[in-house]
Amino acid sequence: MRIIAVDAEKCSLKQFTDQLAAAVPAAEVQGFSDPKEALAFARQKDIDVAFMEVEMRGLTGLELARELQRHQPRTNVIFVTGEAGYCVEAFALHASGYILKPARAWDIQRELANLRNPPPKNGADGKLRVQTFGHFEVFYGETRLCFGRSRAKELFAYLIDRRGGFSYHAGNRLHPLGGPGLEPVTVVPD
Repeated sequence: MRIIAVDAEKCSLKQFTDQLAAAVPAAEVQGFSDPKEALAFARQKDIDVAFMEVEMRGLTGLELARELQRHQPRTNVIFVTGEAGYCVEAFALHASGYILKPARAWDIQRELANLRNPPPKNGADGKLRVQTFGHFEVFYGETRLCFGRSRAKELFAYLIDRRGGFSYHAGNRLHPLGGPGLEPVTVVPD
């Protein structure tokens, strides 16, 4: 699980990242005192959970949450703040949680247990990886997927090759399926 913590106050950030390490020892935690640096990081790497203070200079936590959700809609945003007055705005952004400072390890664990978009388990990153050189294989995380029938595997390989598009032959005409405005293409035999 990749977690970022954002708080403009470096002392608060250090205390919070220490609590995060105690609550989730296996997580990859990155702390930021500058919300713009956190946003730049999130544009390069997938983030599972973002803990953030609401009141920050330059970019508020609410603005940062909007930007994160625009780039990574499945990122769980949890606000960690000393002010209870931002709850309505936070939940209008569909935040996964709201913790009042001082945050403790059990507060963090409680919020992580109730995430809106739980991250994949067992090392899977939520994405399929398709190996097309050598043997055609499909992986979910590090787990190789097994197809019940060889025809299913062949069809999946065909769809990968055609980038999801299907075609069928009718005489000497090739007809693409799936998109409006696509015209049949005439196939000229050699």
